[in-house]
Amino acid sequence: MNFDELIEKVKNIPYGRNANRYNFSLVLSENKGTCSSKHAFLKDFADKEDLNKFPKIDLITVDKTFGGWAAAQKKHFADGGIFDEIQKQNSAQ
Repeated sequence: MNFDELIEKVKNIPYGRNANRYNFSLVLSENKGTCSSKHAFLKDFADKEDLNKFPKIDLITVDKTFGGWAAAQKKHFADGGIFDEIQKQNSAQ
């Protein structure tokens, strides 16, 4: 199983609290986990693997890329914003 497949598997595990919240392997063996325990399990797994085999991606921030949440909201989601334009184009098709 590659890392992408593991992520999909963990994403589809039902929500539930594990017997021991510090033992992240229980996410798989008990087939349940909280959002935090699922993320911790994946981080623990990734830390033990050779991360060089995973592609490096550049992360963005809303502040740097869009000028902050208020500016992003106004430009993309306010009335007449980019989201409305996309919806208008899709409804015209």
